[in-house]
Amino acid sequence: MNKALFFIYDGFAEFEINLLSFFLKSKNYEIETFTIDSEKKIVTGESGFLFQPHKLISEIDHVDSYELFAIPGGPIFDLMTNEALLNLVRAFHEKDKWIAAICAGTGLAAKAGILENVPFSTSLSPAENDVQHIHNWIFKQKDDVTVHGNIITSTASAYVEFASEVIKQLNLYEPGEENETLAYFKNFNRGDFN
Repeated sequence: MNKALFFIYDGFAEFEINLLSFFLKSKNYEIETFTIDSEKKIVTGESGFLFQPHKLISEIDHVDSYELFAIPGGPIFDLMTNEALLNLVRAFHEKDKWIAAICAGTGLAAKAGILENVPFSTSLSPAENDVQHIHNWIFKQKDDVTVHGNIITSTASAYVEFASEVIKQLNLYEPGEENETLAYFKNFNRGDFN
């Protein structure tokens, strides 16, 4: 069974990755969540839902066990000094594993050095003091979702397109399924996106 690793932390924007997790589960992926805390304590998402992580970061033995690393947005900036977390992002990148970062999650990817001179999408802007020095803003795209190599980045409001793009890049869609999925989750009355 293929596996995906999701980083969760207090205040993470669960809406940005819930659909991605749902899509992956529907494709028989095992979802594992982890925290950088020293114990497996409950994590509170942005909307107040409570989450029990599967693992601690110290329990992640091999990135080879995973196909994908998902990084949600939220108040992630204070966590960007955690060397174990930054090294985990780098390890996924060095192994050419998929990394999917949305909204402020792109800040962690940038801080780990994997977005250097790489086009990316994010909801962040250089006007935000927490991140103005992290991203190389000339590479920010106007597209809601950007794919470069094995890195998928997105704005927060494009969480449906983000989840769909991850499934597309992992070659998990059946013929015609992508349009049906977008039509359903975007509440379109038709499948024609022209």
